Amino acid sequence: MGKSIIGLLNHFYSFFRYVENGIYKNGFVKVGENKIKYIKEPVSGIEKSKRTKSFAVSSTSALNLFDMATTNYENLYKLSRIMEIHNMALGIQSPSNALLSLWSILELLLEKEKNDNDRSRIFNIIDLVTPYLINSYIEKIVKNLLSDLQRWSKRKTDAVLSGITVGRDEIEKLFAFIALEVYDDKRKELYRELEAFPLLRFRIFTLNEQFGTKKNLNRMLNEHEKKLRWHLQRIYRARNRIIHDGDDIMNIENLVENLLFYVDIICERIIQKIGGSGYKYTVSDAIVEENLQAKDYQMISETISDIDDKNFTIFLYHSAESIVL
Repeated sequence: MGKSIIGLLNHFYSFFRYVENGIYKNGFVKVGENKIKYIKEPVSGIEKSKRTKSFAVSSTSALNLFDMATTNYENLYKLSRIMEIHNMALGIQSPSNALLSLWSILELLLEKEKNDNDRSRIFNIIDLVTPYLINSYIEKIVKNLLSDLQRWSKRKTDAVLSGITVGRDEIEKLFAFIALEVYDDKRKELYRELEAFPLLRFRIFTLNEQFGTKKNLNRMLNEHEKKLRWHLQRIYRARNRIIHDGDDIMNIENLVENLLFYVDIICERIIQKIGGSGYKYTVSDAIVEENLQAKDYQMISETISDIDDKNFTIFLYHSAESIVL
């Protein structure tokens, strides 16, 4: 029993070291634009100090998750299996086997229906995955932009955000800065500051066009959803070719990276929801809630004329519950 508990804690701990940009075995995790990549190479002391958070943070996260999971058998079983498969996939040398392992996490999360067949199952999995990736999409974009702006100049970025009168944190303030017309003059000032950084400047300009109106933002989300559904079907076809034919898949490394990114988002959001709920709250509840969040957004979005300083967090978080009062 003691060994089992230690094993579970180790799975949870390894996962949190990973999601916190930590060291994993003989490499490190690199977080970039819309992808998370495991780099298998020696890690220097400098790299460790730059990329790892304290062991205490990861240990606390693992213990908290373990404590919540042990109050509910479904959570304990599913989360422990997910963490085990996830951690194992990071260390697999073969991209084909890594893809199969990561896909099995999606299979584990989706409860099998009596009349399931291959055709219905892939669409059920797509319906499971898509809300997670859509609900988190805008926030992820803003987080990545914030990181790049701070890398450019934290002092100047902080100065810009300090002048934003709405928003509870940096992410909300940056989204408001990009999306709201009232900050048009401030954006022009930033464009001038970024004259020597045309790519970053153009990125902000493009996001302003995409986030500036409800119509444009929802069009962006719809296009992203179409690409996601197509890409998930592509990954599923690759998975079937590996299982049934043993084929070598072209660009399989990219498929694995993207699938890992998708799985990580799902895992993190499930953990967040379980952490913020009572002990009776299950993984299944978290999945249902994610779907309801996406549907609620669609309904409330139709009742809003456009994005403003009172409702902008609805569009940032794809959630009606996040509205700033």
